[in-house]
Amino acid sequence: MADAFQTMGMESPSASEDDYLSDMPTPQRKRQTAPPRQSEPPLATKADLSGMVTDLKAFFTAELAGLKMELSTLTGRMRATEEAVQDLRAQHNATAKQTQELATTCSQLNARMGQLEDMARQRNIKVRGIPDTVTADELPLLIKRLLQAALPSKQAKGLTLDSLFRIPGRPCNAPDSARDVIMSFKSRSDKDGYLRAVRGQTPYALEDLALYFYQDLSRQTLQWRASLKETTT
Repeated sequence: MADAFQTMGMESPSASEDDYLSDMPTPQRKRQTAPPRQSEPPLATKADLSGMVTDLKAFFTAELAGLKMELSTLTGRMRATEEAVQDLRAQHNATAKQTQELATTCSQLNARMGQLEDMARQRNIKVRGIPDTVTADELPLLIKRLLQAALPSKQAKGLTLDSLFRIPGRPCNAPDSARDVIMSFKSRSDKDGYLRAVRGQTPYALEDLALYFYQDLSRQTLQWRASLKETTT
């Protein structure tokens, strides 16, 4: 080593320096070791694959059986629901038919009741305009003067009333007016004769009163006439 330094024109190190250098540990390169190789799993055998296929078949078979059972249950419920709906529809149709028949029967009964009521009232005349201040005792005298004023004296003397009364309720189309008075004659011919005598005099003037005369008709007939009036106007 000293010869080498001399050759290069440099002073050779002393012996102590050589000893120092010889004492320094020489760096050693670490050996890189390869990672241990992992053992690969063993390949499945034919028997293993056959067992897996068998297990899958059994699983899907069980699942399909469960689905078939659920579908069968749902189908039964749907059929039961459809049958219940059909029964309800039949009951509804039967009820609707009965309701229609009852409505027709009620309409016929109301019409018949109206006819019977009109027959019972065919001898009546409704007088409107007599004040409520006229008492029940004064009313016959007022009606007697009314008959004598409209008819000839001979005809008025032979004319008598079967009944005379005031209606409890006020007329619907004139709620502020006095309650109507019903004159019931002995016969329909007497009633018709009196209506002919006062016809054309609207209102009929008696003393200081303005009177109106109407036929005494049932509610059904009045409603029917009102409906015809709405249709024709």
